[in-house]
Amino acid sequence: MVALDRHLGDQDVPLQERSGQAVSIVCAVFSVPNIIDLRRGPDRGQAYSDDDLAPRVLDWYAETYGGRLGDKNPLDVSVVRLNGSLWPISMPVVYGEARIVVRRELSSGQRGGLVYQRPQTINAVECIIGITPEFAKRLSDQDLDVLFDAFLEGHKASEYLHGLDGHPFFDQARGDYRHAVEELIDQRTLGKVRWDTAQCAEKVLKGLLGKAGHSFPTAGRKGHDIPHLGDLVNKHFGTALPEALLQAIDCPTGVRYGEIPTSLAVAYDAHRSLVKMLYELESKIRP
Repeated sequence: MVALDRHLGDQDVPLQERSGQAVSIVCAVFSVPNIIDLRRGPDRGQAYSDDDLAPRVLDWYAETYGGRLGDKNPLDVSVVRLNGSLWPISMPVVYGEARIVVRRELSSGQRGGLVYQRPQTINAVECIIGITPEFAKRLSDQDLDVLFDAFLEGHKASEYLHGLDGHPFFDQARGDYRHAVEELIDQRTLGKVRWDTAQCAEKVLKGLLGKAGHSFPTAGRKGHDIPHLGDLVNKHFGTALPEALLQAIDCPTGVRYGEIPTSLAVAYDAHRSLVKMLYELESKIRP
């Protein structure tokens, strides 16, 4: 594991992403299923068995790096508003089939960030970071509906943003998304949330256009005009990104510098609109 981790480090793989890549490599080398089991120790079966090997790799990373791994890579997190409060949702990486449900009853372990090969049932409520059994019990039917939609859209959006390549703007877009999510969860610098959210959308749209050889404005207001860039993508790729969605993401320069105030509701709407935009693009334009 030391040698494998050093190899991933030499390849400039970020620390938060190394455990997942290490699992894939180890499972491929030993020809075992890529399975992460919630159980630990003897409950997973014989040591180094098919069910035990992949979780053992994650155990090594947790023991070696501890808190440096953080709770979650913000690229794999979306945000949902439930009962007036903002909650981050951790998006699991799924290999194979998964059935998504929303249940108020929590199991003994949360499944956010886990990798599956076998068909699994994932309770989206358990993917809310920091959720407690007491709060989960109080979720209304409407809350569960909101969460279900937010989870499905957020999961597709996360996968899509992860997979975009072929243009330098895509890496920049991922960085903007990370910053915006971190700031929104902390509910600080709401103008910066809106700006970083718009920057992510701008670079995704420009990256798609540039990768396909289509021109786009690079200067002046048009260069940052999300509805205009969205219209160009609609025109060239046959998508139908709604005008209202693009307007919610758009951010005047004055917001960035605090000249135009921003409320939490507007910043949250911008985030949800960006997630919906990525969700719509995922079904139309492949990475």
